[in-house]
Amino acid sequence: MKDSALLKYFAYGSNMSVPRLQQRVPSARYIGAYYLPKHDLRFHKKGVDGSAKCDAYLTNKEEDVVFGVLFEFCPSEKHFLDAAEGLGVFYFEKDVTIYDENHQAEQASLYYASDSTPDIQPFAWYKHHVFYGASQANLPADYLAKIEKIAAIDDTDDKRKAKEMAIY
Repeated sequence: MKDSALLKYFAYGSNMSVPRLQQRVPSARYIGAYYLPKHDLRFHKKGVDGSAKCDAYLTNKEEDVVFGVLFEFCPSEKHFLDAAEGLGVFYFEKDVTIYDENHQAEQASLYYASDSTPDIQPFAWYKHHVFYGASQANLPADYLAKIEKIAAIDDTDDKRKAKEMAIY
């Protein structure tokens, strides 16, 4: 398959973790770290499990930026990611312009939250996925610190917690 036929996807939450994304989309290939201006990383999307998930929230403020990872994958696997993200219900999709460390632009798609819920927290395993992926991508230290400061709660569903952490 030609590279031009591959889909480009900007991950900014738990899908930054290469093992997590490849579990969902086996053909996913890491391209590199990128940033999305005028957006803020927020843990305000209520997941099916009741805990907080990430959102690249559009603020239109020059000082706001979401860092993440650009991946590419086979279009034939997109439905797996759409299902995992709850496309059309929990998340919507949009095309964005993202930039690498040299400020070179790239076009990619991302999923953004369909709504927000204040005062919810992510499960610790979810926060681990986000932090692990951000660390793998060598995102800026202050951004990693921002993720680390997010309060997380323990998942009382031991089977779900074990399943989520088994990829590591």
